[in-house]
Parts: sequence; structure tokens; C-alpha cells
Amino acid sequence: MRVNSKERQKKLLAASVAVISLVLLGTFLMVVAYRGYDANPRSGLDVLGIDGDSTIEPSLESFVKESASKTDALTHEFKIDDQKRRLRPSEIEQINSWISERDYTEEHRAVYEAYSDEVIYRLAMDGDKYALEEGFQRKAREGEAELGLKMLHEAAALGSTSALIDAGYWAQSQLENIREYGASPKLVAKQFGLQSSDGSVEAKLAQIAASYYIAAMLRGNVHMSSQYLETLQKDELGRRFTADEKAAIYRRARGLYDGLEASRAEKGMEAFDNQYPESYALFYGLPEQSADLVKEIERLSHHKRDP
Repeated sequence: MRVNSKERQKKLLAASVAVISLVLLGTFLMVVAYRGYDANPRSGLDVLGIDGDSTIEPSLESFVKESASKTDALTHEFKIDDQKRRLRPSEIEQINSWISERDYTEEHRAVYEAYSDEVIYRLAMDGDKYALEEGFQRKAREGEAELGLKMLHEAAALGSTSALIDAGYWAQSQLENIREYGASPKLVAKQFGLQSSDGSVEAKLAQIAASYYIAAMLRGNVHMSSQYLETLQKDELGRRFTADEKAAIYRRARGLYDGLEASRAEKGMEAFDNQYPESYALFYGLPEQSADLVKEIERLSHHKRDP
């Protein structure tokens, strides 16, 4: 009887992993790309409780369009002091170059997906952050998410911000895995070091996902974290995080960030450079200095008024 129960559990877990892996693969193709989706800086920071006294203001009439050509020439229109202008090609290139250095983009994917498992894992062992992210996706498909998450943490320590987004989305996807496909909360919790008795596993997963997104935001990544924070609350929770939840999310995010910095120090690497280009700040309505963004995130995370 006990054996049959274990066998059913294994089959259920395998089926769940297979289904969610397919979901992840489709989503990853979209999430790592800066191009082709509307960006609203306010929506992402709403998780922290943006209000009228916030120093972060949204860009006016901002939108992103994907070029029909293969030149990746994004056009971007916004209003500054009632004067409209178009984002210059040099600014577009500056943003894309900055993102490409920090994220596992479609361009990287086109190269790394063609590599065999042997090559990917060898490159990952050698400290290739893009190989580590590709390795995570393969481990997730194989049902080895715990090892895959360790690979994402390593990639994040090496400078990838999309690795933090991937980790957050994996946690977020497990909410659906539990609700829709009957995955065992206890087995899912194990991936993230949770005890099944730690209150609601689903509530904890939502906070874990948000903390990864906020950690990415602390690294200057707003183009992905903002969208996924909004989706997490709207589609998975159906509500905004409470003030207490926001504070807990920030503490976890800060812990993640500090842990990555410690890992870099052990490797003899310099502290993270979180400064984004001026054009990126202008587009997303961010403070010119990333250090000021961090202060604002911390302030809003401890803001007592719920959104």
C-alpha cells in the first residue's frame, strides 16, 4: 500500500514537472526579451505601495514597439516637459547592450540551446552564466529543480539579473502546479527549503517569487521584474500584498541580494554594478542613480499604507 502511494506520487510529480516545464519554456522565451511588450514602471512598483509622495514617476505616453525588421530597432515615444521626442537609435542600442550583458536574451538562447548537455554543463562548471541559465531549464525539464535553482543562484552571483527572474517565475509557476495539477505542496516546498508546516505553502511561494523579482529590481532590472510582479498579484493572488507581506518580501529580497554579494566576494569579484543607462532611467521613470531606486524600494516596502 505504501509502495503504491509512493509510485503514484512519483508519477504525479513527473507529470506535473513535464506540464509546468512546457509552460516555462514558452514563458522564458518571452520573459528574457526586452523587446515586444508594453512596459509600465508604476505597475511593478505598485507591489511596494506607490502613492502620491513617491519620487518615482511613470513616463508619459510610453510604449515599446517591436520592429518588423531584424535590426531590433525599437521605437519609443514619451513626453518630457510637454516636448515629445523619439528615443534615439544610440539610446536604443545602449539599452539593448546593457540588457544583453546582464540577461539571458534570445540572442544568447539561439547559441546555447544548440549545445549538448555535456557542453552546457561543462561551461556552467567553468562559470558561464548563460550556460548556467540554460542548464537550469534542462534540469527543470528533468525534474531536478532543486539543482537547477542552485545554478540560477550561481548565475545571479555572476551578474545575471534574468536568473533572478527565472527563479521567481519558477516559484510562481508552482502555485499553478499545486492548484491545477495536484502537485504535492510538501514536495514543492522542498525545492525552496520550506517546511510543509510553514503555514500556507502557496502564500509562501508567492512571497518567494516576489522576493526574487524585488532582488532583480535591486540589481536595476525593472523591465522584467515590474511586469512579473504585477502578473503575480493579478493572476495568482488576485490581490495586492499586505503591508506585512511587503516588509517580509523586502527582507527576503535583501537577504538574497546580500547572499549574492557574499558569493561574489568569495570569488574575488567586485561588488555589483547596478547602475543603469540614463535612457533606461528616462524610459521607466526611474531615479537617475540606481542607489536612489534602492532607497525608494526600501521606503515603499516598509510603507504602512496598503495599496
